[in-house]
Amino acid sequence: MKKRWQLTFIVISFIFLSGFYYKAFIHWAIENDFISNKNIQFVKIIDKDAFHYIQYTKQTLGSNQWLTSSHFLAKSDGKVALALADHYLSLKQMKEAMLWYKQALQLGQSKAAQPIAQQWFLENLWPQSLSLAKQYNQYFWAQQLIVNIALGQGNMSDLDLIKDTLAETSEGQELLKQLNLYQVINKDTVPVIPQNSSCLSIQLFATSLTDLYHSSQLIKQIKDTEVGNYFCFNTPQYIPIDILDCDHIGEQAIRCNEAIWDKYSANITTRYLGVLLPSGGANVHSGILYLDSNDSVDVFKHELLHLLGFIDEYALPIEHPFCQSMSQHPNAHNIAVVKETYQGSRSYIRQQILTKIPWRHLIESTTPILYKSERGWKVGTSEAFKNKVGLFPVDTCKNSQLISVKPLAVQTTLAYNELPLPQVYKDFLKNDSLKYLMPSYHYNVSEALKKEGNKISAQAWLNRAKNF
Repeated sequence: MKKRWQLTFIVISFIFLSGFYYKAFIHWAIENDFISNKNIQFVKIIDKDAFHYIQYTKQTLGSNQWLTSSHFLAKSDGKVALALADHYLSLKQMKEAMLWYKQALQLGQSKAAQPIAQQWFLENLWPQSLSLAKQYNQYFWAQQLIVNIALGQGNMSDLDLIKDTLAETSEGQELLKQLNLYQVINKDTVPVIPQNSSCLSIQLFATSLTDLYHSSQLIKQIKDTEVGNYFCFNTPQYIPIDILDCDHIGEQAIRCNEAIWDKYSANITTRYLGVLLPSGGANVHSGILYLDSNDSVDVFKHELLHLLGFIDEYALPIEHPFCQSMSQHPNAHNIAVVKETYQGSRSYIRQQILTKIPWRHLIESTTPILYKSERGWKVGTSEAFKNKVGLFPVDTCKNSQLISVKPLAVQTTLAYNELPLPQVYKDFLKNDSLKYLMPSYHYNVSEALKKEGNKISAQAWLNRAKNF
């Protein structure tokens, strides 16, 4: 009798109620469990909107029934479209999420603007992202996007438009503080690190606010490593990516036009430069260190070790300058390049080879560095002495006549970033950290200007390099 009365009530309600009152009644009936599960199918016959609203409300989020009803309602209901988009976002199904966020925005749901603008930013659709962010620039998320796009494009005029708005909130004030700290806005202050023998000064640059933050974190983290005490850092500074004029592709070793630093000399007082870019292979080119935004403190440490005079213990390109010839004098802490085979007296050859070895004072007289072969004396310390300091072949330089050797048999951080720096290498730095330093960045600028044909400026920069 009760079920029959419920069914009669529903029929009467559909007959006499319409429009807003009818929908309000259905919502009330659903919320109060007045419509039983058996009566839901009856509702579907009378009104599909009401049926799908019941299903959307009662069914489990993400279930087939919920999805079917959500798709039906989202065509005209902005709140449902927003909920459906959020569901697809949680599943990382971005194509579907963006479809329904756009639908929600068209139906008046302003909350959908943020995920749309942010996704466009990630997809490098910056004009679309910026246009949408400007429409909602009263919100902090939009202000952040405007700042990030302005930095990415090097367009400071967009920053000028929201400075006053940023100053109105605590979040905005903190962002303004960061923009000033990294000299995005205020470029009047020239940071100065006193030049002394206790540390090697470096100025890091980055092309986005995210990478400026990352640069600051790397500086903090490097101080807790074995090389941290040898360097001192200025606060990272912003530089537009277009000005750097880089030409590497993907994960190739980062290469940029180093002549551009001629115009920035007034704001740089350090010995070395570091540049953090969105992508590319980390490397050191004379006095300039290059990183990408995904590089960890281990990679940073590895590159700083190059500035201190350590060479990679994995294969370098065959055209690398370090591998082109056998140096008459040691020029790195951990690697020496020598001929593979020698003819003559073993003791005499040993003495001649040791003059080219930076760590010769650590090699015991009983540790062999040569062994007999069909072609003569070959350079190398045998496996039996792997726990001693000797001359152990390493992949750094390989060609038909020369080989490279290192002091230890074990793998080190110069081969794999995650490995530790051996105590022997720490002692190299402790005893003479300045012995094999890379030249200052001024040398880079001099060489770049020379290639451009600007000989006068090139010579001026070379003279400045000599001061370091």
